[in-house]
Amino acid sequence: MLARRPGSAATTLGDHEHHKWAFVEIENTACAVAESVGAARRTAAQKLYALLSERAELFVNARPAMPPAVFDAGLAMVKNHLNGRDWFKLQLAWHR
Repeated sequence: MLARRPGSAATTLGDHEHHKWAFVEIENTACAVAESVGAARRTAAQKLYALLSERAELFVNARPAMPPAVFDAGLAMVKNHLNGRDWFKLQLAWHR
């Protein structure tokens, strides 16, 4: 990266930190859904849905801008954390 664009690694590192924070937020919100009831649970579920929808959209939109090997590597990491049903739904989302 540095050979092609000096300073790009620092930008990427910042992006990675942002993504780590985003996943912590998703995990915390998922726990809130699991631990709450009634209106609080509905609110937490709506927030979780919005966070996941945003991530899915980001992932789908990143595909054309990434080299295929890089996208496939990221996709393989995601696949390791999904059950078969969720993996199928993710595939449907980016083939629309």
